[in-house]
Amino acid sequence: MKIMAVANQKGGCGKTTTAVNIASALARMGKKTLFIDTDPQTHATSAWGIESQKNIGTTNIFSAYLEEKELDLKKIIIKRSDFLDIIPSNVSLVTIEQHKNENKLDILFKFLKYHNFSYDYVIIDCAPNLGILTINALMASDYILSPIEMSTFSLHGLDYMREIINMVGNFKGHYPLSFFLITQFDKRSNFAKEFLKNAKEKLGIYLLNTVIRNNVYLREAAAKGKSIFEHNPKSNGAIDYEKAVNELLNNIKNISWAEFTVETKNVNEIYVVGDFTGWKKKNDFKLAKLSDDFWFLRLPLKKGQYRYKFVTENNKWFNDIKNPHYEKDNFGGYNSILYIE
Repeated sequence: MKIMAVANQKGGCGKTTTAVNIASALARMGKKTLFIDTDPQTHATSAWGIESQKNIGTTNIFSAYLEEKELDLKKIIIKRSDFLDIIPSNVSLVTIEQHKNENKLDILFKFLKYHNFSYDYVIIDCAPNLGILTINALMASDYILSPIEMSTFSLHGLDYMREIINMVGNFKGHYPLSFFLITQFDKRSNFAKEFLKNAKEKLGIYLLNTVIRNNVYLREAAAKGKSIFEHNPKSNGAIDYEKAVNELLNNIKNISWAEFTVETKNVNEIYVVGDFTGWKKKNDFKLAKLSDDFWFLRLPLKKGQYRYKFVTENNKWFNDIKNPHYEKDNFGGYNSILYIE
């Protein structure tokens, strides 16, 4: 069972539209899918055409764990189709944020693991913030999909999202893989083309090549309580989300974790640079200092062969002496070789 949170603390980025239609596309492909709405605003619940009811749905999950009550799955899961089940939300979910119980960060994780569900995929729609409910979703997830609207501010906001993801990874000992999807794309706009270029430079291989074009049928579908595939399966919205899901599944299949370690003293910063960074120092590729002389970074890379080096804040470049695979570079030194299988 693969679990994916659809999250972005910025509203208006097409997050709920993306979550609903990703789940719908997976179900259409014959993947048994569970959709969980963790947003007290209940936008996803409404987008499925479900009437929000007090104390029915996601609220029951949190209440059961926080108050040590029995949880009746039949009362919280709504069957949408043979391959799609939904756990709706309601406004009372907002009270979880104020609950005094300190053990409330991993309730969704415990719920999904304890019940040993037979789903292929779980899609979690998050609130447009990074509060307790969203952290629960991130803690439970193997993957995160962040929709990005055509706004410079949306790219700036991702830095804070990554800090939260790193915090979650440090806490649970496992970092969820993050992917990004551009929504509301207008290919006729010069601004859109420049934005896409900047996004690719910032996000690299984690930005999906697929973009979601502006499409009125997406808004119509949500208003009618349907997915885009139920409302207009031949529209650009349906075509784009189907392509996005296929690309996501391919990326999940072909990306693995790579670990980098350095033992050295008397430096303040160490970056890994290589053909996966454009040979540039980037904050996302900065090693964490775990002790006075031990530095570490764990990051996802697509399967393949890569060349890399380490570089300090003073631009001192050196290869990975722990890696037996290397080649000469054009400057009289060596590049380390990394194989991701």
